[in-house]
Amino acid sequence: GGIAIAAIAVAAGLHIHYSGRWYPGSKIDQVDVGGMTYEESVQKIEDSIQSYKLKIKARDDGSMELTGKEIDLELAGEDEIKAAYDQQHEKSVLTSWMGDKNTKTKQLISYSRDKIEDAVKDSDLVTGDNGYKIIKPENATVQYSKKKKYGVLKGEVEGNTLNQEKFADAIADSVEELSSEIDITDTKAYPEVYQEPSLRKDDKDLKEMQKTYNQYLYHWIQWEISDDVTETLTPNTIKDCIKVDTANRKVSLQQSKLEDWLEKFCLKYKTQGM
Repeated sequence: GGIAIAAIAVAAGLHIHYSGRWYPGSKIDQVDVGGMTYEESVQKIEDSIQSYKLKIKARDDGSMELTGKEIDLELAGEDEIKAAYDQQHEKSVLTSWMGDKNTKTKQLISYSRDKIEDAVKDSDLVTGDNGYKIIKPENATVQYSKKKKYGVLKGEVEGNTLNQEKFADAIADSVEELSSEIDITDTKAYPEVYQEPSLRKDDKDLKEMQKTYNQYLYHWIQWEISDDVTETLTPNTIKDCIKVDTANRKVSLQQSKLEDWLEKFCLKYKTQGM
């Protein structure tokens, strides 16, 4: 009986204490307001907006910082805070230890999308200023190996060239949640923020392109000019006549380059009188 009475007393005490406060663990977007009065929570959210700063981690040790003031960030939806507060108090504080207590608002803040886009456009991550080298993505390809004397696969280059619209989207999403940092090198969390190669080393189409490349390469041609003179069209020459088009995933023999070689070949022996 005593234990039951004590439990009731604790429950009653919690109910009284939190009748005018946010329940434990409560968050508005990323702002922790647990245990605060409604007025205190609004003030904390306003303070968070005033001091807001987003830190962005990018590839190749790149980084960017953006403040709320730069994008005209301000509180726009106090009504949403009040609605979340009232809705929470329709239930007992004892239920607050169960379930997600993070309230995601739709119009808590306002900001300038245009100023986010301007900040992206002017950042070192896009301009390449202040020693940050912009590297374009490159497709995996087939290239000739002098050592092996056949076409081998060369892996793709990821690069660090940003898709500016997708990058601005990622920033806007983070601002709306009042997140303090994002890591855009995480391609699972932020897909398409970086421009990507369209052909990768493990792509089956590239393996077929390699097969075609080497089929062209192995078609050696040998001419017997005289009893003691022969001329051979070797892979080392043929490689310069093969075009690898990674954008269209095609390998072709460039007829014009073969014709140029044959013309030089004919002129050589015509001049020598053979």
